[in-house]
Amino acid sequence: MGHVIKNHAFERAMASHMVKLLSAGSMIGGPVKRTIMGVVSRWLEKGYGDDQEFEADIFAARIAYSAGFHPGGLIHFLSRQEEGQFDGPYWASHPSPHKRIRNLREAF
Repeated sequence: MGHVIKNHAFERAMASHMVKLLSAGSMIGGPVKRTIMGVVSRWLEKGYGDDQEFEADIFAARIAYSAGFHPGGLIHFLSRQEEGQFDGPYWASHPSPHKRIRNLREAF
C-alpha cells in the first residue's frame, strides 16, 4: 500500500514505458541506447529501490499505528525475518531486515 500511495508504482511504470520507447528506437540509437536500456531494465528487474522500501516501511508503521496497532509490529516481523523464519526469492529484492529495522528505529 505504501508503494502505491507514495507513487513508487507510477515511477516504475514510467521507467517501463521509457524502456519500451527506447526499444522501439524512437530516441537514441546504437551503443548508447543499449546501455540505457540495460541500466533501466536491471533497475526494473531489481524491484523497488532501498529508499523506496524504507519510505514504504515508515509509511506502513505510521498507518498501522493510526489504526490502533502497536508501532513496533513491523520491527517484530522484520526481526523474525532476520532470524531466518521467512526466506525466499521475494525477499531478495528488499534491503536486509537489519537495515530496515535500523531505518525504522531512526524514523521514530
